Amino acid sequence: MNNIKTILVLTSIFLILVFSACKTDNGSPSVPKLLRIEITKMPDKTNYFAAQELNLTGMAVTAFYSNDTKKMVSGYTVSSIDPETMGSQEIIVSYEGKNAIFLIEVLVPSVTGIEITKNPNKIVYFTGQEIDLSGLIVSALYNDGSKYAVTGYTLSGYDPDTSGQQNITVSYEGQNTQFSVEVIVPSVTGIEIKKNPNKIIYLIGQELDLDGLIVTAFCNDGSVYGVTGYTISGFNSDTPGRQEITLSYKDNDALFTVNVLSEFPYLDMALIPAGDFSMGSPNNEMSRSSNEGPQHTVTLSSFYIGKYEVTQQEYTELTGNNPSYFSSYPPVSGEIPEMQPVENISWYDAIEFCNALSVLEGFTPAYIIDKIDPEPNIWGVYKWEVQLNPDSNGYRLPTEAQWEYACRAGTATAFYNGNNYAGSLYNNTLIGEVAWTGENANFNTHQTGLKQPNAWGLYDMHGNVQEWCWDWPREYSGDDQLDPQGASSGTERILRGGSAFLDPYTGFLGIGRDLRSAARRTNYEYYRSREIGFRVVRPCK
Repeated sequence: MNNIKTILVLTSIFLILVFSACKTDNGSPSVPKLLRIEITKMPDKTNYFAAQELNLTGMAVTAFYSNDTKKMVSGYTVSSIDPETMGSQEIIVSYEGKNAIFLIEVLVPSVTGIEITKNPNKIVYFTGQEIDLSGLIVSALYNDGSKYAVTGYTLSGYDPDTSGQQNITVSYEGQNTQFSVEVIVPSVTGIEIKKNPNKIIYLIGQELDLDGLIVTAFCNDGSVYGVTGYTISGFNSDTPGRQEITLSYKDNDALFTVNVLSEFPYLDMALIPAGDFSMGSPNNEMSRSSNEGPQHTVTLSSFYIGKYEVTQQEYTELTGNNPSYFSSYPPVSGEIPEMQPVENISWYDAIEFCNALSVLEGFTPAYIIDKIDPEPNIWGVYKWEVQLNPDSNGYRLPTEAQWEYACRAGTATAFYNGNNYAGSLYNNTLIGEVAWTGENANFNTHQTGLKQPNAWGLYDMHGNVQEWCWDWPREYSGDDQLDPQGASSGTERILRGGSAFLDPYTGFLGIGRDLRSAARRTNYEYYRSREIGFRVVRPCK
């Protein structure tokens, strides 16, 4: 009984002491004090890649109090990941002034694979072409789940010289992927005669000569290149007339034309002796122009010159073409129309005739012609570059000094048969003895050689058709000249002799003075007219 009393007294005292400890100064109960916090369960995710946000799923934070109690808490704050720092990082958890730390690992993303997001724009090639990656998009796949377009990759597996399908390997940071291309052998889709052979006129029995022929092939890859190894058909040296020659190359054909002559009416040439003369007109010559003076002494080497203007027959025989305006007109009574001068001829036409005639007769062509455009005769839009070969012995146009020297044939008068003055006018009857003019030609060209020749046997130096010369016009000076070639450049070429459409004084179109020995006219190299023809010269080599 006494023991029981003792236990009850002690229990009462303990309870009094505990109650006293839990009271504040004013006697109310006290709040437990937060002593610390702990990460009692780590987050599920502790490995991160740069730029990823912190994920606290699965994390448990426990608060410990002064009354020996604890509880799981929320409402804490955490510090963020530093995306610039790789490796271990401390993340600070804060709750009511207390902190706890856990570690995460920030990893550098690595490439786990690459893929072709978009093929190149071009996947079909012709042999020899370089690979073109325009449009290609390559994406890298990372172990952080990201995917980015990348550059700096390398390629392997492309062989431009091997036809067929090829798998091209793209490599980037140890990873590979592929795309396919097709390499095709180009095929010829057409051929063209870029330059005709130097010789296109033949006599019966002569062999075909392809020297100078340039053939170009066009391919389906857009390439253009010169070719050889073609075959030729269609030439028969025993059959006179125009012949179309077929050139064949890889199942494609092109044509050029040659002319086989039974005989050639060789031009009748006169030898002009070397000498000197006074070039230009005196100040008192009727109808003279200021560009004919001052008169000056010109010394010339000997040369050959055509006794006649080149005829329609000669031009047609050589070229296979007659461009003459009057070829379609009824013939003049008693005249041979084929013997009329060829006209409607450009300066370019004339120099090509000269070269063709030189080749036919075995001379070296006088002109080196660069046909920048195939057809120059479009009112000055296109021109050819023409140089005179100084070592040539072939046919050519006369210089205007050669033309005037040959026309005068030792005379110093307005015409080679005299001044032919009739008071203040010219005597058309006298001029008509040597020239077809606007007074006697009835607006027609006439058979060459019907008028009186000059002292050197040359016909139609006055009238009938104007004649092309080699020169660009030069401005005369009083200085002596030796074999002058004209100006070094210009836009027009010299014409001499006047035409059948020009009255010797009043003039058709008012240009009658042009029939005189010293008269000078010019026109563009591409210009063609029924008034314009030519004659040829050849050096004594």
